[in-house]
Amino acid sequence: MYNWNSIYLKYCDGGSFSGNNETADVYNGHELHYRGFRILNAMYRDLYEVRGLNRATDVVISGCSAGGLATFLHVDWWKARLPSASKVVGMPDSGFFLDYEAGPNYHGNMIWVFNQMNSTSGVNDRCIAAYSNADRWHCIFAEHTAPHITTPIFPLQSQYDSWQIPNILGSNNAADINKYGALLVSRVQSSVLNRSTNSIMLDSCHHHCGGWDSIVINSSNQAKAFMTWYNGNPQRYIDNKPYPCTSCVC
Repeated sequence: MYNWNSIYLKYCDGGSFSGNNETADVYNGHELHYRGFRILNAMYRDLYEVRGLNRATDVVISGCSAGGLATFLHVDWWKARLPSASKVVGMPDSGFFLDYEAGPNYHGNMIWVFNQMNSTSGVNDRCIAAYSNADRWHCIFAEHTAPHITTPIFPLQSQYDSWQIPNILGSNNAADINKYGALLVSRVQSSVLNRSTNSIMLDSCHHHCGGWDSIVINSSNQAKAFMTWYNGNPQRYIDNKPYPCTSCVC
């Protein structure tokens, strides 16, 4: 992809481009607007109508961390709005944040994001249709959204994500981290790898985002693994080694 066009969509809404709230909050005298989904729509229109995206033949939707979550939430939305003959896939990097409640209260905070930002219309439509009104908050989490994604995806993800461990699990105990990692692998398998069109590079390194050239599984770094899959090989790359992983190539 060295000679592809690269488009950077700046993340600035706090909700992975999902917000669609007419009202604003006031904090320290400043108005906070939760309208990330409107920002996404505006950028798409500019790209499609002005900058040649309407002629795209191959498109990879990607992002890191909150942008990785945004990839899970919006890859089908992009696919539906790009030329029907174009090849569209998703490559979320470190965006598979578990729906998990512990001391840091990540689960509760994400439900707040979904409700406060009015994200119902700014996440995956099929996911929203699968839940009752009271349970639609599930769709702000990658693990609940992934089963409803129809566009092929190839996540890049750490089993022991260095952001998730302190901010979701809230423990530095190796036994707790291994249990959390095992849970993440299980949920990836049930929600992402339930489709034969999907693959993954799920490493056991302690990191968050990055590693395009450095992380290696089965003699393939992330770049080679992704392009192997993109070119039609359904191979999956999973370390699934205990934490801390001393034999991982990171």
